[in-house]
Amino acid sequence: LDYYLKALKIDEEIEDRDGMAGDMGNIGWLYTLVKKYPEAEKYLLEALKIDNEIGAQDAEKEDEYNLSEFYERIGKYKLALEHYKKAMALKDSIFSEEKNKEITRKEMNYEFDKKEAATKAYQEKKDAITTIIIYSVSVGFGLVLLLAIFIFRSYRQKQKANIIISQQKYLVEEKQKEIIDSINYAKKIQTAHMPNEKYISKKMEELKKR
Repeated sequence: LDYYLKALKIDEEIEDRDGMAGDMGNIGWLYTLVKKYPEAEKYLLEALKIDNEIGAQDAEKEDEYNLSEFYERIGKYKLALEHYKKAMALKDSIFSEEKNKEITRKEMNYEFDKKEAATKAYQEKKDAITTIIIYSVSVGFGLVLLLAIFIFRSYRQKQKANIIISQQKYLVEEKQKEIIDSINYAKKIQTAHMPNEKYISKKMEELKKR
C-alpha cells in the first residue's frame, strides 16, 4: 500500500493522469481487502473518474469490475449490479471496437491488395505493350534496312550495267569510226591511183586518130 501511495504522489507531481488512475485503483482495491471501505470507495471512484475522462476504456472496465466487487462485499448489491453491467457494456464496447478496427484493417488490407494487384496488372500490361512496340519497331527497322540494302544493291548493279553499256557503246563507236576511216582512206588511195575522166577521154581521142 505504501508503495502505491508513494507512486501516486510522484504521478501527481508529474501530472501523469494515467499513472494516477492506476495507482488509485490499486490503492482502492488494497483498502477493500483490508476492509477500509470508505477509503476504498473514495480511491476506486476517483480512479474511475480519471479513466473515464482520459478515455482509458480498458482501465475503466477494470475500475467498474473492482467497484462491483467492492459493493458486493459491503452488501450494496444494486450498486454492484449497476457497476457490473457497466463493466460488461465496456467489455462489449471494447470488443466491438476491436472488431471494427480488425474489420477496418482487413478492409484496408483488401483495398491495398486490390490496388496493388491492379497496379501490377497495369504494369504487366504496360510492359507487354512496350515489348510489342519494341518488337514491332525492331522488325520494322529490320525490314526497312533490308529494303535499303536491296535498293542500294540494285542501284549499284544498275550503275555497273550502265558503265558496261557505256563502255560497249564507246567501243562500238570507236570500231565504227575506225571502219569508216579505213573505208575513206582506201577510197582516197583508189582515187589517187586511178586516171581521171578527162585524161581517159584524151587518150581515146588519140587512139581514134591513129
